[in-house]
Amino acid sequence: MESLAFSEVVPADEELVKVGTCRTAGMEWGISVHGNHAYVADGPGGLQIIDVSDPTRPKLTGTFETPGYAWGIAINDHIAYVADGPKGLQVIDIADPKNPRHLGECDTPGYARGIALSGNYVYIADSSRGLQIIDVSDPENPVRAGAKRIAGNSRGIIVKGHFAYLTLYVPGQGSGLQVIDISSPEDPEEVGHFATSGFAYTLALNERHAYVVDWGSGLKVIDISDPTGPIQVGSYTIPWFARGIAVAGDYAYIVDGHEGIRVMNIKDPSDIVHIADYDTPGYALGISISGHYVYVADGEAGVQVFQFQASEKYATGISYKSLPSQEFPPMDTFMLPIIMRNPQLRYG
Repeated sequence: MESLAFSEVVPADEELVKVGTCRTAGMEWGISVHGNHAYVADGPGGLQIIDVSDPTRPKLTGTFETPGYAWGIAINDHIAYVADGPKGLQVIDIADPKNPRHLGECDTPGYARGIALSGNYVYIADSSRGLQIIDVSDPENPVRAGAKRIAGNSRGIIVKGHFAYLTLYVPGQGSGLQVIDISSPEDPEEVGHFATSGFAYTLALNERHAYVVDWGSGLKVIDISDPTGPIQVGSYTIPWFARGIAVAGDYAYIVDGHEGIRVMNIKDPSDIVHIADYDTPGYALGISISGHYVYVADGEAGVQVFQFQASEKYATGISYKSLPSQEFPPMDTFMLPIIMRNPQLRYG
């Protein structure tokens, strides 16, 4: 990949700056930032809570060892919901971040990987057992409310309105995006599907599109304005195995394992442009954006914190939407730059 002189492209004050890092005990998969804390699904390390009140000096403040393998996390007020692999859903009280405590649990029949929260229900992408819906109106006694068995292995999940959007893979047959009507949690119904050519791993949504990370194929942009008839409107080839994605305004941020972060301009889904990438020190698996900062769950390298610095030439007013898998928090409105100048930043 050929390097370019960044000074020929953007002003000198336009850059993505790494401002902090914090190591954890396990293998970071999912991350969600709420308020002054980052909550990390840390694989064998369970739940890790990091104080990010000063993003330049993030520090580990609390831990909770879950019985399984923490893959995904969703936060609601003072409660953390963890997709804990072979141990289903774990519910943890985080009112005191220094002393998280167990509230309840609900086993699932499969392997809990992806998680989404809406109202009084938690939605689990449960690998070979499809969608599991759990009533958490009483967090100390969560109970299974409904399920939808889907052919294949489900991994990523987002809930929007009355629909759950899942990514799934059928060994030897393909994969894709599955749309399920959850207006009746006790009786969810499959209403739409779009087949992808690779291994649909995870996804992000905005008002009109689903952005699916499709291993072996790249980024797929799917129009979901009609949930019963999703159609592809754009794509971009990614050479490696992307693990997570966040979408905000005209930009998609993709964490790509050993390749770190990729930044794409998605304003025109039919003409996606690779803006830049940043090689993180670990294996980038999850991403969360809060305010002016981007937090990367970087595998065994811990949490990496970056800050955007924008010039007026490229700044755009962006209203961030709540994202999921995996795990993405509500995002604030701020000025979003094009990310260009950094010793480790490359064009492609």
